[in-house]
Order: sequence, then C-alpha cells, then structure tokens
Amino acid sequence: MNDTANLISSIITNIEILNEVIEQQTLTLQNRESIVSNLYTVINFTENYSNLSQNLRRYNRVGYATQAASTIQGMFNRRIIKVDGENETLDEDFLLQVEYVREFYNDWLILIAEHVNGFQINENEYYPTNNIERMRKTGIKDSFWVDILEAMDSKAKENQNELIMFLN
Repeated sequence: MNDTANLISSIITNIEILNEVIEQQTLTLQNRESIVSNLYTVINFTENYSNLSQNLRRYNRVGYATQAASTIQGMFNRRIIKVDGENETLDEDFLLQVEYVREFYNDWLILIAEHVNGFQINENEYYPTNNIERMRKTGIKDSFWVDILEAMDSKAKENQNELIMFLN
C-alpha cells in the first residue's frame, strides 16, 4: 500500500509543480529535480509491479507506462543544459509540452482513482479509506494494482507518439 500511496503522491506533486511552471512560465532547477525524482517513483512502481504481476501470471507486462515516465523524465533532464543559473523562462513550445504532460498525469490520476483500493482521490488530494488496514494485509491478493498497471499502460500507449516527439 505504501508503494501505491507513493505513486499517487508523486503524480499529484508533479501536477502541482507543472501547474506552477505553467503559471509562472518558468522552470526552476528545483522544479526540474522534483519532477525527475517523482518520475523515479513512477518508474519504480511500474517496473517492480509489472515484474511481480508477470511472475504471478496476472498481467503480461507491456511497459508503456514505464516508457512514458522515462520519456517525460528525459524531456525534463534535457532542460538542465538550458537552465542559466536557477531559472529558465520557457518558450511556447515547451509550455505546450508541459501542459500536455500535466493533462497526461491528470488522466493517469483519474484511471488510478477508478482502480485503487485503500485510498480515495479527490482532485489533487488523497485520503486513506476505512479498508486500508485490510488492504495492508491482503492487498496483494486483490487485482487493483494489476488494474492500475493495465490502465497506466493503456493511457501511455495512447499517448506514446506525442510523448516521444517531446524528445526531438
């Protein structure tokens, strides 16, 4: 359950950071580092649970979600070269990419909310539900985490071409 909470928290935090970046039209070094760090959490979740689900024969790993997170990570890692000091004023093309990524994260969050057990997601906040104790003990037996992986992979596959273009 902690991994699912970390996944949700990382996505919500990145949405908040991206909202700030869009509003200020500036990317700070701290923003970039936080976004990339949160993407490590997403990558670790999708990698670890995809491997587990494959070993348990519950889901045939596709890897689109991991690839999407890695692509977004690459998009922001490339910005370090362009950062002059602490801040970078963003051009319209990169701001459009940031807006696209924010909407992609929102889509992921909606899909996760449809499948997650133990938490309720409202807007950009999440709360434990009454069944969180049961989930801590028996959550691996439920299929919600497999459903989350499938939903994240499906959404990532839909957006694969657009995300890859951001690296060009």
